[in-house]
Amino acid sequence: MIRLLKTWPTRFIILLLALGLQQAAAQDHARSTKQCYDDWVQATQIVEKQSLVTVELLNAQFRRQKVGVIVKTQLCRNSGKYEYRLVIRSPKGRFQAKTYDAHLGIEIGVAGAR
Repeated sequence: MIRLLKTWPTRFIILLLALGLQQAAAQDHARSTKQCYDDWVQATQIVEKQSLVTVELLNAQFRRQKVGVIVKTQLCRNSGKYEYRLVIRSPKGRFQAKTYDAHLGIEIGVAGAR
């Protein structure tokens, strides 16, 4: 067994396996972390490419439902899914931070939402 580990093909295979495991762990970590986009040129391209709900559509929906007006928006990718982090000013002038699913246009963490 020890003699087998000393041959170069075996070392090469072990190295490839180790690199593969390291890459898989890095990809899993990347999927589980949140990445937010500050550059709206880049974010707009993502919205178009991924066919996400637009902020304009959400804002129009909020106005119709008299929820309020979006005053700050950030597109983020969290565990592989896109979401909007919003600050909304209610009709009474109060500010609320909410997170919306960018594919479905529904609030995350609310009963009845996925």
